[in-house]
Amino acid sequence: MSPYEERSDDRLAARLTVIAQYILVAVFGLLPIFFVPFAVAPFGYSKVLVVVVGVFLAIILYGFALLRSGTIRLQLSWAPVALWVLTVISLISSLLSGDVRDALIGETFEVHTALFVSLMALTASAWMILGTNKTAIMRLFMFLAGSTITLSLFHFSRLMFGTDFLSFGLFGGDPTFSPFGGWNDLAIFFGLAIMLSLVALEQLRLTRLGQVLFGAVVIVALVMLAVINFFAVWVVLGLVGLAVLIYGLTKDRFGSILPADAKQKLSTVSLFISLVVVIASTVFILGGSVVGGAIARVADISYMEVRPSFGATAEIARQVYDSESLFGVGPNRFSDVWRLFKDPSINESIFWNTEFSAGFGYIPTFFATTGLLGGVAWMVFLVLFVFFGVRMLLYTTTTDRLWYFIGTTSFVGGLYIWGMSVVYVPGPALLLIAALCTGLAGTAYTALMHTGVHEIGGRGSRQFGFVLVTLFLVLVIGSVSALYFVGRHYAGVVVFNSSFSLIAEGASLDDIEARTVQAYVFSRDDAYARRLAEYEIARMNNLLNASEPTEEQKQAFNNALNSALNAGQVALAGDNSDPRNAYTLGSVYATLVPAKIEGAYERSIEALTKAKELDPRNPLRLLTLAQLAFAAGREQEARTYVGEAIGMKSNYTDALFFLAQIDIAAGNTDAAIAASRAIIVLEPQNPVRYFQLGVLLFSNERREEARSALEQAVALDGNYANARFYLALVYDTLGRTSDAREQLDVILATNPGNEIIVALLERLDRGEPLMSADSGQAPLSDVSGVTKKDGAVTADTEPDTPLVSPVNTATSGEASEAPAAE
Repeated sequence: MSPYEERSDDRLAARLTVIAQYILVAVFGLLPIFFVPFAVAPFGYSKVLVVVVGVFLAIILYGFALLRSGTIRLQLSWAPVALWVLTVISLISSLLSGDVRDALIGETFEVHTALFVSLMALTASAWMILGTNKTAIMRLFMFLAGSTITLSLFHFSRLMFGTDFLSFGLFGGDPTFSPFGGWNDLAIFFGLAIMLSLVALEQLRLTRLGQVLFGAVVIVALVMLAVINFFAVWVVLGLVGLAVLIYGLTKDRFGSILPADAKQKLSTVSLFISLVVVIASTVFILGGSVVGGAIARVADISYMEVRPSFGATAEIARQVYDSESLFGVGPNRFSDVWRLFKDPSINESIFWNTEFSAGFGYIPTFFATTGLLGGVAWMVFLVLFVFFGVRMLLYTTTTDRLWYFIGTTSFVGGLYIWGMSVVYVPGPALLLIAALCTGLAGTAYTALMHTGVHEIGGRGSRQFGFVLVTLFLVLVIGSVSALYFVGRHYAGVVVFNSSFSLIAEGASLDDIEARTVQAYVFSRDDAYARRLAEYEIARMNNLLNASEPTEEQKQAFNNALNSALNAGQVALAGDNSDPRNAYTLGSVYATLVPAKIEGAYERSIEALTKAKELDPRNPLRLLTLAQLAFAAGREQEARTYVGEAIGMKSNYTDALFFLAQIDIAAGNTDAAIAASRAIIVLEPQNPVRYFQLGVLLFSNERREEARSALEQAVALDGNYANARFYLALVYDTLGRTSDAREQLDVILATNPGNEIIVALLERLDRGEPLMSADSGQAPLSDVSGVTKKDGAVTADTEPDTPLVSPVNTATSGEASEAPAAE
């Protein structure tokens, strides 16, 4: 019997402790499948919130049990202690960061924040503090097994019956949605299920039905892994499967180091399943791109997540260390240093305007954000976890089969997820399960190594009673305060997200703004203030369109201007390291520039220049300054800015288009055409230069020449959406309607649902010319094939730069094509 399973002399205290234990069992057992079925509820944050509520409720109940029993039981495990050291370092780094709010909790309690690290440490410690017994732990495993089966059925059903099935009105059309979290997170979780099933088949005395069930879990999880095709998971599974296979064949030789009750005869089922895992892993390791691509085409799923390469992450950390070596720039601030220190060559890729919120992996990111101290703390934690885990499994003298199974599974599970955290950024559910495994491994260590529990009691001591009451008050007040703080923060996110649903419903701008203000009242986040400023800018632009404004409209404009300025200044004060806040404030002043309001240009330039300083390697900031200068009638300044933007990104379509517009407006079209032809002689394989020439020729009504230039751009880059867009316009003016439709169809195939292209195709269906469409002649936007959702960056094509590497193997033929130009 473990020291944890000794009953308290006080039945009420024991009952309160058991209730606290089973709260954690329910929360973590159902965590993989828990989500709030409302679009406005942030997915990952909802999982974090339920863990926060569960852990703190358990702590509060433990506080009452502690007060009732008058006894404190302590058992230290060095791995959770190392997590607490990391927590302290993260908190200090947050306070020194200059952006405390983002570092502490971020916008949605992101996994890199200091408070999330605190939650992991608290989760790992809670299982040991509460004295969890093996019965509760085995029930937790049963819950997790049920969640795994539910997840499998959910995804198989959607693969078989279509993505609208079980979409809950939220996730139709997205085959990569999972109640667990990210698509690659799901792969890691199924990998965990396979490994733990292999351990169960090898260590537990299962009935034939039990063997069949665990074998079915392995097969189902392998099928899902084949669809997702996460290379790193295949590598780990191959090694684990091989280890289990070798162990199964030779385990009779390890009698001296295994518990007597853990020894079993040779299991043919275990050997067969292990062999299947090894074979499947080998196939996908050697030929994952081909095999996975074939499976993905059958399942109609194409998904490729990307992240900064290890070299790019290391270079970012090196530059951080030049000024902030000990504590870094602060947790959850990798995107800030990415903007400052990213390699300039990335501007020639499709990721030029992508903000990565993490580096190569979860743990490597902390080397940049929390400095050397944070990175070393992670390494110490991993070393301690491995040391005590191996020691527990090799040197135990217990004869308790279940505790040995708990120790093995928790150590293997924790080591697996923490190891994946070195090469990937898992979502909150996975990291919390890793913390759970860390706590369970510490509990099992106590039971298997007979280290005992330190018990402090003093029912008859007034001094101890005073300490106990004080500790109780700290636990309860601290827990309630934490729940209140996190609850308000979550409510702010939910209310803010609901404002977007109002936009979709066509609500008035007043109603949308009121909802955003309500979100700011809950949680004073600079993102909410920035959004308010953007709404007021939209209101100002609408009022400026009035040809003869009334006095009421003038007053409304002044009110909107004051509100926009106030919101913009509040946003910048809330986070003066975010270029979006400076840009928004500059945009407020920029709306006044065409009206030649005194001082508007200077103040707008000041704010936009600050945005450029915060994002110095992004050519978009220079193009914004160029557009402002041109609007103010300062042509030469505009040319200077746009020239710098093109120098920073030679294939910057928007900048080249804007330069062409400057030449057209200045009446220099012929000279610009001649200059473009001269540049093409020097860069004959550059499709963007042909695009620039085509735009200039088209504006000069030299349509056949424009057609030739644009066709050459498309020939050099078949994925160049903007070249095809303009080529469609040229074809339409030449009466080649079918050719114009063909170009638009190609764009729509690579950019599904693009509203501009859909509208143009509808005009062709009605027999109307394209040139009168609302889209005008402006180039398309957001056609790079890069998207970011919940911190994960996905791409439609293989990365076109060594600075960015794919997480999972490309699973479609399209992924191997050349990347689209902007």
